[in-house]
Amino acid sequence: MSIASLSKIIFFGVIFVVILYSGFLVFFTWPIDEFSINKAGSFGDSFGLLTSIFSGLAFAGMIITILLQREELKLQRIELSQTRVEISEQKKIFKNQSFNESFYRLLDYHKKNLSELSIFSDEDKMRLKGVDALRFLLKRLKKGYSDYGFQGFDFNNKDLSNDMVHALFHEVQVVLIRQSRYLETIVSIFSLINTQLEDESEKEVYRDLLASQLTIYELQYIFYQCLVAKPNDKLRGFVHEARLYSERGQDIGVSNTHRSIYSYIHEVEVPKYKEILYFPFERKIVRKAKRSNKIRKGININLHS
Repeated sequence: MSIASLSKIIFFGVIFVVILYSGFLVFFTWPIDEFSINKAGSFGDSFGLLTSIFSGLAFAGMIITILLQREELKLQRIELSQTRVEISEQKKIFKNQSFNESFYRLLDYHKKNLSELSIFSDEDKMRLKGVDALRFLLKRLKKGYSDYGFQGFDFNNKDLSNDMVHALFHEVQVVLIRQSRYLETIVSIFSLINTQLEDESEKEVYRDLLASQLTIYELQYIFYQCLVAKPNDKLRGFVHEARLYSERGQDIGVSNTHRSIYSYIHEVEVPKYKEILYFPFERKIVRKAKRSNKIRKGININLHS
């Protein structure tokens, strides 16, 4: 029922009660033998009881109205709170959608920039692109550094360690030309993750996703670029924060010597790679099989020689 309909019912109800009460008084005071102001005043005074009743009802109605308004305001506050929660959830969804669009768009740029990397191979007499270009450069770096004849890395021998660091830095900067556009895209992806996401677990998810998109040659290339980058380099800062090489890059094919040099220069732990072979036996069975196979292998080599 609407408020207008209820108001009409109350209005006509009051009129009906007044008429009914007036009829009741006239009925019991009939016949009226005198019409005067005094008698009219007395007749009006007889409505005092009815007036008191209506006044009480009006006051009660006012109290009820206040309580109803209070309840309505409470419901409005609850509805407003729910609306705010919905708006917050919508904003979060919109933000996540916007982040995902930006993230995957940057991944596409990264793949595009990778495919556009190009270098001419003197050995093959052809131009190499993308991952093949990085593989060629990394192979050249390995050959150039091995020519120095260094073995291992001794932290205690300062002269030798300085020579090794100088040689590696020189070879990396001469052989591995810094591809700024390619590297800046990776910096942009890391920056997007750090600025747009608040929850650390969400950041880890997208960092893992980014790492999964990088080939082993890209991880090696980024490793060496971070090694020789100048102080306060953004890419190196993001890589260290994401623990790209301490947790995600232990099998990227970088030598333990170069890992030791990286840790020595930047004071960041880069665990040495150790291949762990899996066998479906107990350890004692593995040791026994290893000895037997070593003997068997030696016998076969002697027979063929």
